[in-house]
Amino acid sequence: MELWELYLLVTLPSVGKMFGTFGALGMGAALICGICYCVFLGMAYNDDDKKIAAGLLRATKYITPAALILMTVGVAIPSKSGLYTIVGGYYATNLEGAKDLPPNILKAANKFLEQYNQDQLAARDK
Repeated sequence: MELWELYLLVTLPSVGKMFGTFGALGMGAALICGICYCVFLGMAYNDDDKKIAAGLLRATKYITPAALILMTVGVAIPSKSGLYTIVGGYYATNLEGAKDLPPNILKAANKFLEQYNQDQLAARDK
């Protein structure tokens, strides 16, 4: 594994949390803009108020999709332990010479991984 891959593996969960946070803040801003739009539209007495309401609606239309994309990316990036599991599973399944190993070693490794997975699921459910 190259150094940049390790760096990406370690920093990617932080990027996911940042995207999720910005997405949540964006959704909050879109909600506030939508509420202000409704308030300004209900109290519009002249053209200036209608322009402000139209600007708020336009801002809401731009903020909402961007916030949804950020939240989706934030949720789609796995945690650090999830990334380790993905990378470890990839390297374990694509190991060169694994077919040359004795069957009892493969059975022991499979038993260990199944027990580890059960322990992780039990710890997560608590």
